[in-house]
Amino acid sequence: MARRVGIPFSSATDQLKRQRALGRYTTQVQVHADPESAGWLLRAGPRTVSVGPARSSQVQPWQLAPVAKLDGALRSLHALILEEAHALPELLAGLASTPEADAPRMVQGRLQRMLALRSVLELAAAWEDAPRAGDPTPGWTSGPGRRICVLPWHAGPVEVSEGWHLHQLRRWHRPHPEDGNWAVATVGWITRAALLQDVGPGSSPAGPLSAGPTERQRQREAGTTALDRLLALSGSGGVDLDPSAFVRRVRLALSALLDPALCSFGMDEVLQAVQGARSGAAALSRLLPGVASGPVQALGERLRADRLYGGRLWGNEAGISKGGRAVAAAGPSAVRRSAWTAALADSMFPYACLATEAAAGPLHLLMPGLQHSGPGGRENWISMLMEEVRDLFAAVAALPAEQDIPLPDMSELLTGRGFLRLGAHAPAMALERPDPGDLELGGTVPERDGPQEDAHVPGLGNAILALQMINAHREQQRARVRSEVCLATGLSEDTLAEATGGEQAFERSPGDLALERVLQWSGSVWSLQLARHPQDLVSDGRALSHCVGWGGYAQAMRAGHARIVRVLSHGPEDEYARPLLTIELGRCGTANGEASPSWRVVQARGARNRAPTGDEATLLALWARDVGVDPGTGTGIAALTAPAARAERARLRAEWGTGPVQENQPAPPTSEAVRRAVRLSADLTAACWTPATTRTHQEALRRIAGLVERARAHLTDELRRLHDTGDVLLVGSIDGDDLLSGTGELILAPDTRPLLQALLSDEAGSPGVIGLRAERRTYLGVSPLLQAHEQRQTLDLRPGKRPGEIALHFSATGRTPVISYFSPASLTHTGLLDPLHLDDGQNAWTWGVARKRVAGLTLLRSLLDEPLDELEEVASAVTRQPGRTLRDQLGSWSKMATGRRTTERGR
Repeated sequence: MARRVGIPFSSATDQLKRQRALGRYTTQVQVHADPESAGWLLRAGPRTVSVGPARSSQVQPWQLAPVAKLDGALRSLHALILEEAHALPELLAGLASTPEADAPRMVQGRLQRMLALRSVLELAAAWEDAPRAGDPTPGWTSGPGRRICVLPWHAGPVEVSEGWHLHQLRRWHRPHPEDGNWAVATVGWITRAALLQDVGPGSSPAGPLSAGPTERQRQREAGTTALDRLLALSGSGGVDLDPSAFVRRVRLALSALLDPALCSFGMDEVLQAVQGARSGAAALSRLLPGVASGPVQALGERLRADRLYGGRLWGNEAGISKGGRAVAAAGPSAVRRSAWTAALADSMFPYACLATEAAAGPLHLLMPGLQHSGPGGRENWISMLMEEVRDLFAAVAALPAEQDIPLPDMSELLTGRGFLRLGAHAPAMALERPDPGDLELGGTVPERDGPQEDAHVPGLGNAILALQMINAHREQQRARVRSEVCLATGLSEDTLAEATGGEQAFERSPGDLALERVLQWSGSVWSLQLARHPQDLVSDGRALSHCVGWGGYAQAMRAGHARIVRVLSHGPEDEYARPLLTIELGRCGTANGEASPSWRVVQARGARNRAPTGDEATLLALWARDVGVDPGTGTGIAALTAPAARAERARLRAEWGTGPVQENQPAPPTSEAVRRAVRLSADLTAACWTPATTRTHQEALRRIAGLVERARAHLTDELRRLHDTGDVLLVGSIDGDDLLSGTGELILAPDTRPLLQALLSDEAGSPGVIGLRAERRTYLGVSPLLQAHEQRQTLDLRPGKRPGEIALHFSATGRTPVISYFSPASLTHTGLLDPLHLDDGQNAWTWGVARKRVAGLTLLRSLLDEPLDELEEVASAVTRQPGRTLRDQLGSWSKMATGRRTTERGR
């Protein structure tokens, strides 16, 4: 969407003549008021505005014109608009009752002079880069229905026709306001629009009504709605009389016209970068210093696309907005800036760039050529692949948590120093899939059905396969132990898991058992079983590398909200059935008063969350029809009619059984059988830890520890660097798992803000200390743009309204402030000062306290033993008692007041 370069002046003139023939009369603005800029002309051009003397053919793009002369012309235009607006209300008298009538020529002339600049900007925005059919040259579109979104006041895509004929009074003729004069209100709308007061954050729309009379009438009929009243009120702040502010708004609008991508950068940065730049692309390069041309173009393309649908808000004026944040967060390295910018162009935000580098190294080494990639053709590949890299790190970091079975050799996954074998560390040869016969318990490594990761991230596919083989090996070892224990003791696997793992098996109703089937078909034998135990979910999640084992599915099953159906495949080469697919079922509602099936398919996923293949989806559709389950929408499983079901069953030679293969049910376990099973399980597990496997396991732990420590150090160093370069909130500690799962707590620069401080009066004319303030951070996080945000609690201790009272003013981020007044008796009743009322995880000491006051009292309780030091006198001004801590002072206050009342009662 950058400005066309190389259009001859004569061609642009011809285009302007064409616009005049199309009825777009306002194609230029001429300013005469200021002697310094007398005769200056602002003319609509292709995605820009040309400026120059009115009586000369020497015009140039606005950003190349002398700043003083252009600003002088705009100041004169500001004065002209205000002068025309001053005389307009009197001319509008008597026109309120004729909204569609032609206004007098004098009114139309004043409106045209007031709105000329806005009309020119709208016309320049309608330039069409691509040649149209039958017209080999680019130019302004003649189709009024063409949708554009370029200028800051465009609230999303708008039709080109919305910017035509702005000087027509009927385009601004709204209904009578409920309170006020119609002419004054209408002039206010027009003037604010003429002065571009709807540019930038926090502004209110002041645009015209529709270009068509029918739509205008509909808008007028809806003019009494709350929205229109709100807009009228938001515009009642008046007209901006500051010419400097008007100049700034015009320059911002011209910048957006030059390249809409500039709207995603800070306003002040844009105004500085655009001045003197020959094109929007040149200005964009200035805003992204050190970034290669390919990523600059790619980010520009992305930001223009976001602009088309992102509304009319400009970038954050207070700091660096989305466009330049990747450059600022990446630091001074040009290579890193280019890589992070290319990633942002593919919707990978800076926090994901940082997390990915912590997991596997610099992006430009992890994905060679990234820093030189250009626009188009990726379709979010970068962000998806980098998410797989982070998931791979998290899975590897979690391996040491399960040390019942020794880890195998990690050399295919991690280097000797603990780097993931990706990018620069990727092996020259890809890892070959093992033959099912080479695995001790059959083929349990799930098939991969995803993109060719190695083409973008060398070694990624190989590393994922290596992790799957590691998980398969450990799962086979566990399966052998379980099988031998069950065989020796006669216990079922459910009973064994419950006895040794401490978790109860899922309850299954007759309706649940009706979901289970056995299927023999031309491919293999399938067993569709409801998950019996949480361990089933864990083992399937490991085997298939998806989240069923840790995504809250066990809790959903226990609550009755979901059912997990396991699809186990037993091929001719398999000694044991292996997990193939996992199906989540969710509760169905009722529709039109008719009962719907109890369950519907929410999702069906295979290895690494792959969707079912064609035949698999057909078999699942047959199963859903057979057991009365709704196949759902967006699951890849289509409902089958009876004829289609018969045809598919014949094609696949599918034969259904009535339920899963049931072995002889063992007798109810005795305590001795359970104890024997536990002993035997421990013995068989211990037998896996030979000297050789123990050494291999320790070496694997060393490599994983190196991977995790390196990631933690990288995140810590980078967040500290961001703090040193201006993000003052990045202090204290932060949960690194929010950035990269598996990294834990990160210790940042010290938080030097005091926990306790004197509370000063904020009222004019009454300075001095009025109490004690305590502040505590409750949460620190970082946004996708790597900007810190925190939640804080504040508690003010002040004297109460009545003598002998203490007031607690509590506020927290996102919560309504609460003010509580306590007497000695009521404070004692809370148990706050009682050392015997220890927290038991349920705030037992706050029993009887209103819920809205608990948070404030909890904060106060955490401060009771903090040394007051130099703030002792400040606290004493509230409690009227001495003491080195709040516990001392509040305790004395409570006892003295209680003692005084006791003495008075005795008298």
